[in-house]
Amino acid sequence: MKVATCKSKRVIVVVFLGLSLQTPQVSYRTGKIQISNLNRNIKQRNIMRVTIQTIYLVALFTWGGCLLNYPVIDYKVEKLPSPRSTVGEVPHWNPKTRSLYYINIHDYNSSLHRYDYIENRVYTATIDGARTLLFLLPIKCTTDQFLIGIDRTAVIAQWDGRSPTVTINQALFELDCGTSNVINDIKTDQLGRFYGGTKCVESCDTNQRATGAFYGYEKGKCLRKFFENVFISNGLTWVRHTKKFYYVDSCTYDIKEFDYNPWTGDISNEHQLISLVQNGVKPNYVLDGMTNDRNGNLYVATFGGSKIIKINPRTRQILMEIVLPATQITSVAFGGPNLDILYVTTANKDGKQPEGSGYLYKVTGLQARGYAGVDLNLYDSCLWRTMRNNEHCNPFCSK
Repeated sequence: MKVATCKSKRVIVVVFLGLSLQTPQVSYRTGKIQISNLNRNIKQRNIMRVTIQTIYLVALFTWGGCLLNYPVIDYKVEKLPSPRSTVGEVPHWNPKTRSLYYINIHDYNSSLHRYDYIENRVYTATIDGARTLLFLLPIKCTTDQFLIGIDRTAVIAQWDGRSPTVTINQALFELDCGTSNVINDIKTDQLGRFYGGTKCVESCDTNQRATGAFYGYEKGKCLRKFFENVFISNGLTWVRHTKKFYYVDSCTYDIKEFDYNPWTGDISNEHQLISLVQNGVKPNYVLDGMTNDRNGNLYVATFGGSKIIKINPRTRQILMEIVLPATQITSVAFGGPNLDILYVTTANKDGKQPEGSGYLYKVTGLQARGYAGVDLNLYDSCLWRTMRNNEHCNPFCSK
């Protein structure tokens, strides 16, 4: 993994700039050229000025790209008025309601949340009898229907976004049959197809075998398994103009890159983009949720790292780190009317995290715009809301 650092190059450029601004009585050394007294005559002074300016321009063109790729951005982090979550997760910006939907994952006490941008407040709801809620995804053509993850099952439920209770209508599919695994991070692609995986462990400090998997679901088609051997399925995002898909399994300490076919939904040609393991040493954090801006840069949450890492996948360089007053950063999503606000969910998983942990944050001033969340596409027609299922598929585990 390359880390873009231009400190030494900045110094060189600044030195040359400083030389061009000094008074002519001071001695200078530039390469093999030494001028002790620039007041000797006007001709020598002009030659020196041209020489310094030339070197400055060469330095600027040589290292200017690095400086431009590693800008000093004065971003602002704000804690939003939100309830403290055990594990806030899976943020999804919905432009129709100008709301950010997310989940508080807590065994036997999970809750659904909607942050209202206009009102600057959070509405909370629960599902009676539901054990662990894992994601909340708006459904296309509706204003009050959502796909919600409960343990290994995805269900269609109804919520008006304000009331404290949610009603389950029907189950849609079930993942990782015959295991104790649960659904983890999920998302939809630009056409509203479901992508998501499962996790089989709570911590990466384990010798347990990876039994999780990564799946896709599309209306009228069978549930498909893309790959197996997953520990904790986490961040996923698509860069549209390069047709690339990026994926995080937290316990492998890396980011995988795939080719993505937007017409078929296929992902292929997996390879490692970057790895956090340096000389066999793992960092003291893992990668979690992920999104990207319109320039294709990735924004990756670090669980245990107190920061979000911005990565250029073309150069594999870390462009910047966004530091937050919380240790367990779980996920990120662009939102707001102009899609230039980076919303951040955090966790207070063990109840012993710093005071700012577990709340919803927003980061502004990043000089970047992202994409809104895409509602899940389940219905053939928004007018009739008919759901076309494949008769040859059984999306549920045998009892």
